[in-house]
Amino acid sequence: MLWSVPAAFWLATILGVIFVLHGIRLFRRRMPTTTLHIWRQVAKESHTSLRLERIVRNLPLLLQLLLAALLVLALAQPLWFRDVAFDKDVVLVVDASASMNARTGNGTRFELAQERALELVNELSDGQRMALVAMERGPRLVHPFSDDTAQLRQAIRGLRPTHAAADLKQSLLFAVSLAKDLEQRQVVLIGDGAYYESEGAAAIFNNTVTFIPVTGGEDNLAIVQFAYRANVAPLEGGELLVTVESYSEESREAMLTLSLGDAEFASRTLSIEAGGRGTLIVPVPAGAAGVVRAELTPEDDLAADNVAHAVIRPTPLARVLLVGPADPPLYAALQALPDIEVTFRDRLDGELERPGRGFDLALFNRTVPPRVEQGTLAVFGALSPQGGLSESGWVDEPRIIGWRPDDPLLRYLDPRQLQISRARRLSAERGTEILVAAVEGPLIAKRESGGVRVVTLGFDLREARFSSQDAFPLFMANLVNWARPKGGWVQERALSAGEAFLWQPGRQAAADLRVTAPDGEAWDYAVAGEPVRFEHTDLTGIYTFESGGQVERLAVNLLDSPESRIHPNPAMTGRAPGDAGGRGFGEITSEGWPWFVLAGAVFLFVEWLIWNRFS
Repeated sequence: MLWSVPAAFWLATILGVIFVLHGIRLFRRRMPTTTLHIWRQVAKESHTSLRLERIVRNLPLLLQLLLAALLVLALAQPLWFRDVAFDKDVVLVVDASASMNARTGNGTRFELAQERALELVNELSDGQRMALVAMERGPRLVHPFSDDTAQLRQAIRGLRPTHAAADLKQSLLFAVSLAKDLEQRQVVLIGDGAYYESEGAAAIFNNTVTFIPVTGGEDNLAIVQFAYRANVAPLEGGELLVTVESYSEESREAMLTLSLGDAEFASRTLSIEAGGRGTLIVPVPAGAAGVVRAELTPEDDLAADNVAHAVIRPTPLARVLLVGPADPPLYAALQALPDIEVTFRDRLDGELERPGRGFDLALFNRTVPPRVEQGTLAVFGALSPQGGLSESGWVDEPRIIGWRPDDPLLRYLDPRQLQISRARRLSAERGTEILVAAVEGPLIAKRESGGVRVVTLGFDLREARFSSQDAFPLFMANLVNWARPKGGWVQERALSAGEAFLWQPGRQAAADLRVTAPDGEAWDYAVAGEPVRFEHTDLTGIYTFESGGQVERLAVNLLDSPESRIHPNPAMTGRAPGDAGGRGFGEITSEGWPWFVLAGAVFLFVEWLIWNRFS
């Protein structure tokens, strides 16, 4: 028997509380009497209290203690296992995670797992069926229940290992759910036992699953962190962060090589203690763009985590139009930004409507902008008719009460540095985002509607110390980067193997998208202006997205410390194969809590009868 929630036994302290409540002594009041009739009744009660009636009168106490004990046992959720005949259907789970790519003396762990799976198929008796499940980032049903051994062999030979971490708990729950309607069931897992990030799976694994281990190849050194971070503008270039961890039983020395495209630009020798890790920060020069590759040599037993990639995208040129006076701080901030082309105008004069003169950002300083059909506008010290704000006077020294630190326009900023002496008293319409709020209303707001994006600063730069603070160049860099042109691109964050992501179409979306994986396999999608969810990231490497003549690349890495720890977890023992045909144990699980609840209800009814009988 297995207790699923042993922590429930702490509730057994309620038994002592019940006993104490029943042991409270009743204090009698003294009353004078002139007759012996009452004394005879008291003597009779004292005499009978030593007999069976006393025990009978204490039955409510015993029943309440039993009822509380039964409820505690029910909350602990007991499970019973009972033997069944073995010649029933089998749910076969094959581990296809990254650690199964580890090399052994006789191939890889996965190749050994395929051999074991084929042996199980050969041992199936007449009429016995098998379902095949691949344990990847999530469970995948490869083949439903079938007694066709030829089809099962073909399905097993068609399995391929991934470079993703496996979800042991979800895979086992899925396998058990396939067999839940079977009176007699068998769940068999073939894997390496290197399961360290599956909270709550140990009880299922050790008590429900027949585990057939495949071992070998336990020496590994892995890249567990690899990322590129661009320097904050106006600084150029960036940095690469690389962390290497050792899972060997002795100290290891390895060479880490960094290359951009086909050219190597850095190499470092690392000496790492057994179970230790080392971190490097390598500068990347300005103007670098392309695919960066990090590689550890010499190779160890698991090659998938010896290589990692990052994509440094070239910064597109931002075309900015400044209309109105070019205040010195504003002029200096724009001129200091890299990859930017600025056009200065005292007045607009139809510049936005002129063919071939598209701007990524139109900045109006103390100038009211006209209505536009599309584009990105920034308005300082004035109001746009499309900004979603209305004015009702002025306010002196507004006090800031909140801001949106997660918004890209306020990245790295502390708006308390604004120090505004005078600002407009504004009210935001519905659909307008308030980025910086004062007691009297919004100070900085943003509105996106119908292809038009408007950012409004409700104060004049000359009436605030903001333009003289270090935060002002950062705000201008955020504003320009927010407005930079973007083609089709994927979300800018680190991706792990097996993780799905969205491809966002560009402003001029093409009608098609082709995605090519590192092994050359390709998928075609009809875009139709909508994001495309791509899920086939089982392999590490560079994925290429082609749409409308534009090419984007995305790096997918393993970078998973528990998955790179390829030693078997001693806590995951499973149930060893038994004597029945050389396979499995042949048991089914029964939940015991309903029986305890039913017994508690019976005792409660008995207590009610006794109370009515003797009260």
